[in-house]
Amino acid sequence: VRVRFRVRPPPQSLPLPPKPRPKPKPKPKHAMRSVRETRRALRRAATSRLGRSYNFASPAYASAFGGYPEVDGSALREAAVAHLDNMKDSTAWYDDPVCTVVDGVAHMNGSATTTIDAFEVENGRQLLATASEVDAVLEHVVSYKSPGFSKELRAKVRWS
Repeated sequence: VRVRFRVRPPPQSLPLPPKPRPKPKPKPKHAMRSVRETRRALRRAATSRLGRSYNFASPAYASAFGGYPEVDGSALREAAVAHLDNMKDSTAWYDDPVCTVVDGVAHMNGSATTTIDAFEVENGRQLLATASEVDAVLEHVVSYKSPGFSKELRAKVRWS
């Protein structure tokens, strides 16, 4: 018995067109930049001809804020160390705990908790602010008007 199979040739059809790529979703305005975009922006800013637009920590910058007295740093440091040495064996951090102060008024109604130093050794107490004390802080920050710096200083601290 002889069996013959006939092989069919593949169908002659045109190739399919490529599938269209989906459109990228628009980024919201508040979207974070990718690392690559951030690096590009930093590189552009570093190589920009404009350079810095302010003169931070220069004599011109400091002069824009008025005539403050010179501070003797070494004397201040010595006085601070002497004050801390006098408190070393004191219970002042327990008797007079750290608390929230707003406009010179100490708020001491919060719950007490212990404080620790850098070596996780208990070294005092602090009073956590209540909700009304936090509201007082926020109200003070929002409504605060500096008595000495009510004028615009941006023009003085920028490069000319």
